[in-house]
Amino acid sequence: MKRKLVFIPFFLLLSSCMICLTFSAQVDIKATDSHLARNLDTHLNYTTIQAAINANETKDGHTIVVDGNYTYYEHVIVNKSISLFGQEDYTAIIDGNGTGPAATITKDNVNITELTIQNSSGNSYAGIYLKNASHCSITGNTILSSYYGILLNGSSHNSILGNTVAANMWDGIRLQGSSCNNTISGNNFTGNYLGISLRADSCNNTVLGNSVTYNYYGIHLYASLNNTVSENFVTRNHEYGVSLYDCLNNAIFENNVTVNSWDGIRLHSSSGNNISRNSITANYEFGIRFEVFSCNNTISENNIVNNWDGIDLFDSSNNTISGNNITASFDDGIYFSKSHYNNVTGNNVTGNDFGIHIDNSLGNLIYRNNFIDNPDQVVIYNSANSWNGSYSCGGNYWSDYTDVDKNKGTDQDEPGSDGIWDHPYVIDENNVDYYPTIPEFSFPLILFTFMTATLLAAIAYKRKQTMQERLSV
Repeated sequence: MKRKLVFIPFFLLLSSCMICLTFSAQVDIKATDSHLARNLDTHLNYTTIQAAINANETKDGHTIVVDGNYTYYEHVIVNKSISLFGQEDYTAIIDGNGTGPAATITKDNVNITELTIQNSSGNSYAGIYLKNASHCSITGNTILSSYYGILLNGSSHNSILGNTVAANMWDGIRLQGSSCNNTISGNNFTGNYLGISLRADSCNNTVLGNSVTYNYYGIHLYASLNNTVSENFVTRNHEYGVSLYDCLNNAIFENNVTVNSWDGIRLHSSSGNNISRNSITANYEFGIRFEVFSCNNTISENNIVNNWDGIDLFDSSNNTISGNNITASFDDGIYFSKSHYNNVTGNNVTGNDFGIHIDNSLGNLIYRNNFIDNPDQVVIYNSANSWNGSYSCGGNYWSDYTDVDKNKGTDQDEPGSDGIWDHPYVIDENNVDYYPTIPEFSFPLILFTFMTATLLAAIAYKRKQTMQERLSV
C-alpha cells in the first residue's frame, strides 16, 4: 500500500481536542435572564428552552421558537412531540458546555430546525441525539464541536436534511442500533473523523446528495445492509471516500468520489453490493478496491479516471465488472490478486500503464473489453483465465494487435469477414484470446478515438505534475 500521508498528526489533534473538551470548566447550565423561548400555540414565554418544553401547557404538536442572538447553556431533553425552531439566521445557540449532549430527543415526531448546536462532549454524547425516536426531522441546523454531530440509536424513519456538521471529534452523523429507513440528504459534513457512519445493522437508509469533505473517512458503512448511497460529493478525505466493511446488498451509485488520499471506494468482506454510474477520479490509491472475501458484487458503468489503480480485487471472487471506463491509471487499469471466477466484460480500458494485471488468479472470464493504448496490455503471473466467450460473443479488442480477417463461421473455414481476427491473440500458454475482435471504423469510433487521445494528452501532463508533487513530499 502506497501511503503518502501520515495519521499521527491528525490523531494527536483529535486527542488534544478531546482532552480539552473533557476537562473544560464546569458551569451552571442555565439561560441568561430574559432570554425567551416562546410557545407559539399558547403564547407563553420562558427563560429556558427546557422550561418551555416541560411546561404543563406545552402539548404534543406545539411549536417553540427560540430567540436569536443568544446562547442557551442547556442540556435540552425533548420528550414531547414538538417543533423547536431557531430565529434570525442560526444565531440561537444551544451550548452543551462540554459536559453532555446539547439536545436529546426521546419522543417521536419531533422537529428541530435552524439552530446552532455546539460543545457536546464525552463518550457517545452528541449535538443532537435521537434515542429510540422515529419520524423526526432535523433540518437546517449547524452543529459544531461535539463528540458526535448527530447520533441515531435505535431510531428509524427520520429525516436529516440540510444541516452543516463540523464536529471535529468523531462522527458527523452516526446511525447504530438498527436505525433503519432514515433519509440523510443535502447535508454538509466536514472536518470530522467519519463524515457519515452507518453501523450495527442499520438498514434501508438513504444517503443522498450530501457534501462530505475534509474528514478522515468520508462515508463508512459497517455491518449494514440494503442502504442506498447516491449523488454525494465525496472529496479530499484523508483516507477512503466510501468504505464498506462486512456489508451486504448496498447500492452505491451516481456519486462523485474524487481526490481522496487513499481509495475512492473500498469494500472489505462485503458481498452483494452494487457500485454503478459513479465518477471516481484522482484518488491517490485505488479507484475501487475489493479485498478479503468481497464476493458477488457488481461494478458497472463507472467512470474511473486518473487513480493509482482503476479497479483492484484482492482475495475476492465471483464479482461482475462490466461497462466501466477505466482511464489513465498511474499503474493498473484492472488488477486481480488471488481472485477467481470474476466476469469482466464490456469495459473500456484505456491509457493506463498496464491494461490488466493478473496474479495467482484462476477462472476469470474476460471478454468484449476494449484494451486501448495501454503500454502493457496484459501482465500475468501464475494464472489461467478465459479471454473470450463463444464465437458469436467474440473476445476482446486489443489496440496493439493486427491480423487478417478472411474467414467466417464457427469452424473458421468459411470465406468472408466476420469482425474477428483469423488468428488468436496469445498472451501466454495458459491465456489465449481465441476470438480477438476488429474495431468497427465509424464516425462515433473516430470521434471517440480523437477525444480519448486529447484526454490522454491532458492527463499525461497532469500525471507528470502530480508525480512530481508526490516525490517532493
